[in-house]
Amino acid sequence: MYSGLISFSESGIAGKIADHRTLIKPYMTLIRAKGSVTVAFDMDLQESIKIYSKRANESEFSLIAETNQSPVIDDRPNLTEYSETREYKAVFTKKGETIGEEDNLKIRTKGRFRFF
Repeated sequence: MYSGLISFSESGIAGKIADHRTLIKPYMTLIRAKGSVTVAFDMDLQESIKIYSKRANESEFSLIAETNQSPVIDDRPNLTEYSETREYKAVFTKKGETIGEEDNLKIRTKGRFRFF
């Protein structure tokens, strides 16, 4: 009879609010064009977002933007004349601290010569 009631106990509603903060996650859309990749996203009322990228044969992600304006244009050249796979990840920040979860996507860039 009372199973649908909300609990305001220490582990009840407070735990749900804490869990919601960790579920914050940006969602990116990647669009490729000749010579660039456009990274679009929704700020979802967050303070700022950090966008990282890793090109083919790079071992670590590099910060390419910290912003609150979408989109970000990544116009770094490919490492060769051929198309390459790039990885992108994004995370929201608040007062310089990362919050929530990351979004990760891959895209194949356009090159002078394309072999898929």
